[in-house]
Parts: sequence; C-alpha cells; structure tokens
Amino acid sequence: MEILSNTLILIRGFACLSAGIGLIRFEDFYQRLHAISKSATLGVFLIYSAAILATPGMDRLPVLILVLVFMAFSTPLSTHLMATAALKCKLPLGSKDASLDSTGITKDLRKDEDSNDHSGDRKFLKLSK
Repeated sequence: MEILSNTLILIRGFACLSAGIGLIRFEDFYQRLHAISKSATLGVFLIYSAAILATPGMDRLPVLILVLVFMAFSTPLSTHLMATAALKCKLPLGSKDASLDSTGITKDLRKDEDSNDHSGDRKFLKLSK
C-alpha cells in the first residue's frame, strides 16, 4: 500500500508540473483556468486517495472521504464561477491581448484608449452588471 500511495503522490507532482506548463504556455484566461482547475481536481483526488491508502486504521477513513467529496465538487464549481465572472466582464475569448496588465486594464482596452481622444477616462473591468 505504501508503494501505491507514493506512486499516487508522484503522479500528483506530474499533474502540478503540467498545470505550471499550461499556465505559461496558454495564451488566454480561459485556457489557463482550464489547465489549473483540471490539475487541482486531479491533484486533490490523488492526494486524498494516497492518504486513504496510507491510513493504517479505519477511524480516519470517513473524514478523508468527506473531504475528498467536498473538494471534488468545490474546485470545479469555483472554476465555473470565475469563468462566468470573466465572461460577464467581457474578457475576450481566445485573444492574445486578453491578459490583464498590472493596472487591471486589458491590453486591448488600453489600445482603444491610446487611439482615442485621451480624455482621461479609463476603461476598467467591472464585476457588477
């Protein structure tokens, strides 16, 4: 059982590595969110499965299973809520310019601002509406 639990932890390490690579390589918010959320869900499943296998007694088993079920539902739900909020903010799909800069303004909105009359009005992303 120890070998199997260590193998699950090692696979979790590879899933974490793939999430990091996806975060660097993917171009827009939605693709990056997908890479991270899939890795997090798989990682939680692998870590808690390894913990269940490594637990010598059955006294902690119900708690580990409850945490596993809770995390398996909460991670995809929170990812869905973040994607919905990004869509409501009109964050463009599949655009290289869809990333935020340090001021919280999307690069494509900054281009629009630079090409306009420079009245000083800045277009910020709003979570309301």
